[in-house]
Amino acid sequence: MMNQRGFTLVEVLVVIVILGLFLPVAYSLISYTMDGQRQVIAENEVQIEARRIMEYMTEKMRDDARWVGESDSNMKLVKNETVWLIYEKEGTLGNMRLPGANGRVLSQSIETFIVTESDSSTQVKLEITKPRASIVLESTIHYSRFVNEVSE
Repeated sequence: MMNQRGFTLVEVLVVIVILGLFLPVAYSLISYTMDGQRQVIAENEVQIEARRIMEYMTEKMRDDARWVGESDSNMKLVKNETVWLIYEKEGTLGNMRLPGANGRVLSQSIETFIVTESDSSTQVKLEITKPRASIVLESTIHYSRFVNEVSE
């Protein structure tokens, strides 16, 4: 007898059957993991966008800037005639941008933006919605904490 090398047909078929059982499970696991990763990335991006807007707005409001505008769909954050932020709502979504002809757009996915002012504080609600994620941030800015009182 001659020494034969190679695989028999039965061995090859067994390997194909085993791979046929293993590969769909592996593909499903990888696909599920990647979908989860995409969801987390989308949520992080929306959260970063909302926090960036809220932090900038809060900083300017603590420095005595106020929201002015004709309606809830067109407002500007202003201090001493200097515009710091512009909110415009067209259709169902609003956008927040910095002023100027080339003003950087901070968000184009604002679902809800509500500013409620009183004498000593302002409440702000910001909701950003994108296809895979949504976030709602609320903040109350108390102006009396930032006013320096001079005693005589």
